[in-house]
Amino acid sequence: MGYEDKPLEPESEGGADEYLESIILGTRALQISMSTSVMVELEGETHPPEGRSSPASALEIRKILDVLMHASKCPLAPASQCQYPNCRKIKGLYRHGIQCEDRLSGGCVLCQKMWYVLLLHARACKESECHVPRCRFVD
Repeated sequence: MGYEDKPLEPESEGGADEYLESIILGTRALQISMSTSVMVELEGETHPPEGRSSPASALEIRKILDVLMHASKCPLAPASQCQYPNCRKIKGLYRHGIQCEDRLSGGCVLCQKMWYVLLLHARACKESECHVPRCRFVD
């Protein structure tokens, strides 16, 4: 199911939803977090850079991955009002990735972020019948 023993429940607090939305849609916090994660991964390190705490970023990543899992299985149409926080935004990113003309040249920041999240999911996923797009094809 999720990335720990129990799935993350949707939060009803608006502030938490806005924070997660900012992470998904690419505010400064996400850019810093993602570029740090990419640098650590490229350098082959398995621990966070010195001076940075991993629990907060691990929780943020887990929340994003849980929303990704939910959105890939959500039966509601993209225009519907799913009550799971940020489901609609992830579905919008799926649609964007299909329609984007800049993705092939690597010039689209939204596509780069979506591929990064898909890569994180694919590396952790152990489901043989995973519904997340491109899960088995991302390396």
